[in-house]
Amino acid sequence: MTGRGELIVEDFLTLVSRGRGLHVTVAAVLDRLSRPELAVVPIHDLPPMVVVPVWHTEAEHPAIATFLATARSFSSDNPSLSQ
Repeated sequence: MTGRGELIVEDFLTLVSRGRGLHVTVAAVLDRLSRPELAVVPIHDLPPMVVVPVWHTEAEHPAIATFLATARSFSSDNPSLSQ
């Protein structure tokens, strides 16, 4: 669809705009990407969402290390980030 090796949120919204599906996302996405042709219905009774970082295990970019150090400083109760 895109000629790229990865899909981004705009790609999913384009598919929905073409009538090819439904996409559940966070409200902040729609604040940044206005799509007047799409219907938006808030879902208020979902439990809070847990957000986790995901990266390639062999990646050694300094930005990843910096992000993880910052996340760990706020997440001492989360064993998956504490190592």
